[in-house]
Amino acid sequence: MKGGAAGARYPKKGGQHLFQGRREIFRFIKAHKTEFTVEKTCKVLGVSSSSYYYGLKHPVSVTELKSQVLLSQIESIYRKSRCCYGSPRIAIEPEQVGIHVSRPCVAKAMKRANLKSIVQERKYRVQTTDSRHTYAVAENHLGQDFAVDRLAQKWVSDLTYIKTGEGWLYLTTIIDLVDRKVTRWALSETMKAIDATLAAFKMAVNHRPVVQQLSLCSDRGVQYACSDFTELLKKYPEVTAKHEQKR
Repeated sequence: MKGGAAGARYPKKGGQHLFQGRREIFRFIKAHKTEFTVEKTCKVLGVSSSSYYYGLKHPVSVTELKSQVLLSQIESIYRKSRCCYGSPRIAIEPEQVGIHVSRPCVAKAMKRANLKSIVQERKYRVQTTDSRHTYAVAENHLGQDFAVDRLAQKWVSDLTYIKTGEGWLYLTTIIDLVDRKVTRWALSETMKAIDATLAAFKMAVNHRPVVQQLSLCSDRGVQYACSDFTELLKKYPEVTAKHEQKR
């Protein structure tokens, strides 16, 4: 092959991913210039030959030296932590010896060196059911009997959460078991009963008036057991609340 030793093979184009920066690329080109032409290797590795020759004439900059020293310290702290520390914790260590470095700077260096904490971050989970309250809880006599033969005979309700680009929203739904359709729902920015369960129930009874006995089954969360919600149900004597304990 022209410009290279007999039987020599040029590095694949994906080879540039093996290097962390231009200096590493330049060192590779210099070390293999007897095997491959400089121009060809530069083209394969995605750098210009002029930048390669410029890099040979100019020593490593002060900024690069500082970056190398910082990376060395980061790797040392990372190994001592048994690969547990992430950028927030590692950024604290250099300050103890008088070296000030920001967390984003540490995170960027760790990303380049492919250093990741083996400790997974605990995902935030919204808790919508708070059954640790002092309100009275209605017994659940509904059990698993979901048989119905008319509208507004058995309703089930629940409160859940939705993550949006602007934060968490809370969705309260009421489903009629006769047709398994959502009778009405309320979307709110808080989990307060007045914005969630009360709002959904008021819309549901307006949409499907309660004229006979109705069983409303929900969990034992404070939004269903609070005095505001129970006072509202008193206006509808046909409605019986049934609180089921979540498994």
